[in-house]
Amino acid sequence: MTEEEAAREAVARLMERARKVLAAAQRDYQADDMESAMSRVYYACFHALSAVLVTRKLVFSRHAGVRAALHQLLVKTGRIDAALGRFYDEVFEARQEADYVMGASFDTETVAECIAGADQFIDVMQRIATDPF
Repeated sequence: MTEEEAAREAVARLMERARKVLAAAQRDYQADDMESAMSRVYYACFHALSAVLVTRKLVFSRHAGVRAALHQLLVKTGRIDAALGRFYDEVFEARQEADYVMGASFDTETVAECIAGADQFIDVMQRIATDPF
């Protein structure tokens, strides 16, 4: 397998993972588990963004590195709208709260909006990953 084929396979696996995790967020939402749903929303976006970074041969050991790369490579260059960068920042912070703050809670409307936003984010990352820059 060539390096390019391996990268394409990694992108496909990461995008599939992003969709599966988003589906899990929707199931958590339906089960009225807003904290788990919010955490999964972030991870769905994280996997989709990671797919884009693979096309640039970039791998980070920390979530903060992935977040910084989003802003450096996609937002500041105008490749994506700044609103998507802000959305990622918001779900990043929400995941931190959902996973690490005892008693954290999220209202159903906010989680529903984040699920819809993640679906859009994944679609944009899919387009970028299949049309590398």
